[in-house]
Amino acid sequence: MQMKLDRKTGRYTQSITLKNADGAAAGPMSLILDSLSSHAWLFNTNGTTSCAIPTGSPYVNVDIGADGSLNPRERATVILEFSNPSGQAISYTPRVVTGAGAR
Repeated sequence: MQMKLDRKTGRYTQSITLKNADGAAAGPMSLILDSLSSHAWLFNTNGTTSCAIPTGSPYVNVDIGADGSLNPRERATVILEFSNPSGQAISYTPRVVTGAGAR
Protein backbone atom coordinates (compact mmCIF):
# COMPACT_ATOMS: atom_id res chain seq x y z
CA MET A 1 0.00 0.00 0.00
CA GLN A 2 1.89 2.97 -1.29
CA MET A 3 1.51 6.42 0.27
CA LYS A 4 2.43 9.70 -1.32
CA LEU A 5 3.19 13.00 0.36
CA ASP A 6 1.03 15.82 -0.97
CA ARG A 7 3.45 18.73 -0.63
CA LYS A 8 0.62 21.24 -1.01
CA THR A 9 -1.32 19.98 2.05
CA GLY A 10 1.52 18.27 3.93
CA ARG A 11 -0.63 15.15 4.26
CA TYR A 12 0.06 11.62 3.06
CA THR A 13 -2.50 10.14 0.67
CA GLN A 14 -3.29 6.57 -0.21
CA SER A 15 -5.76 5.17 -2.73
CA ILE A 16 -7.48 1.95 -1.67
CA THR A 17 -9.59 -0.08 -4.10
CA LEU A 18 -12.12 -2.48 -2.62
CA LYS A 19 -13.29 -5.30 -4.88
CA ASN A 20 -16.27 -7.50 -4.15
CA ALA A 21 -15.39 -11.04 -5.12
CA ASP A 22 -18.48 -12.82 -3.81
CA GLY A 23 -22.16 -11.92 -3.35
CA ALA A 24 -23.73 -8.48 -3.12
CA ALA A 25 -22.72 -6.37 -0.11
CA ALA A 26 -25.50 -4.06 1.05
CA GLY A 27 -24.50 -0.58 2.13
CA PRO A 28 -23.66 1.56 3.76
CA MET A 29 -20.03 0.46 3.74
CA SER A 30 -17.11 1.70 5.83
CA LEU A 31 -13.37 1.06 5.68
CA ILE A 32 -12.01 0.84 9.23
CA LEU A 33 -8.33 1.31 10.07
CA ASP A 34 -7.58 -0.84 13.12
CA SER A 35 -4.24 -0.46 14.92
CA LEU A 36 -3.35 2.79 13.12
CA SER A 37 0.19 3.93 13.94
CA SER A 38 0.18 6.14 17.04
CA HIS A 39 2.21 8.89 15.32
CA ALA A 40 -0.38 9.38 12.55
CA TRP A 41 -4.08 10.08 12.33
CA LEU A 42 -6.66 9.81 9.60
CA PHE A 43 -7.46 13.35 8.45
CA ASN A 44 -10.59 12.61 6.37
CA THR A 45 -12.28 10.34 8.92
CA ASN A 46 -16.05 10.01 9.12
CA GLY A 47 -15.81 8.86 12.74
CA THR A 48 -14.39 6.26 15.09
CA THR A 49 -15.78 2.86 15.92
CA SER A 50 -17.88 2.57 19.07
CA CYS A 51 -19.75 -0.68 18.44
CA ALA A 52 -17.50 -2.67 16.11
CA ILE A 53 -14.67 -4.12 18.20
CA PRO A 54 -11.95 -2.99 18.51
CA THR A 55 -13.48 0.37 19.40
CA GLY A 56 -11.81 3.73 18.79
CA SER A 57 -10.60 2.90 15.27
CA PRO A 58 -11.03 5.63 12.64
CA TYR A 59 -13.14 4.89 9.58
CA VAL A 60 -14.19 6.40 6.25
CA ASN A 61 -17.46 5.73 4.51
CA VAL A 62 -17.18 4.19 1.05
CA ASP A 63 -19.18 5.52 -1.90
CA ILE A 64 -20.70 2.36 -3.40
CA GLY A 65 -23.00 4.10 -5.85
CA ALA A 66 -26.64 5.01 -6.17
CA ASP A 67 -27.90 1.44 -5.86
CA GLY A 68 -26.49 1.20 -2.31
CA SER A 69 -24.68 -2.08 -2.76
CA LEU A 70 -21.36 -3.40 -3.99
CA ASN A 71 -22.24 -6.21 -6.35
CA PRO A 72 -19.95 -9.09 -7.36
CA ARG A 73 -16.91 -7.91 -9.34
CA GLU A 74 -17.71 -4.24 -8.60
CA ARG A 75 -15.00 -1.99 -7.22
CA ALA A 76 -15.04 1.09 -5.03
CA THR A 77 -12.08 3.39 -4.45
CA VAL A 78 -11.37 5.34 -1.27
CA ILE A 79 -8.74 8.04 -0.86
CA LEU A 80 -7.23 8.16 2.62
CA GLU A 81 -5.47 11.28 3.92
CA PHE A 82 -3.14 11.03 6.89
CA SER A 83 -1.54 13.66 9.08
CA ASN A 84 1.88 12.41 10.09
CA PRO A 85 4.20 15.07 11.52
CA SER A 86 6.87 12.46 12.39
CA GLY A 87 7.27 11.28 8.79
CA GLN A 88 7.59 7.69 10.06
CA ALA A 89 6.00 4.81 8.18
CA ILE A 90 2.23 4.50 8.68
CA SER A 91 0.67 1.12 9.30
CA TYR A 92 -2.82 -0.16 10.04
CA THR A 93 -5.01 -3.22 9.63
CA PRO A 94 -7.89 -2.62 7.19
CA ARG A 95 -11.38 -3.93 7.92
CA VAL A 96 -14.63 -3.44 6.00
CA VAL A 97 -18.02 -3.22 7.70
CA THR A 98 -21.28 -3.19 5.74
CA GLY A 99 -24.94 -2.65 6.54
CA ALA A 100 -26.92 -0.12 8.53
CA GLY A 101 -26.12 0.73 12.12
CA ALA A 102 -23.45 2.31 14.22
CA ARG A 103 -19.84 1.56 13.61
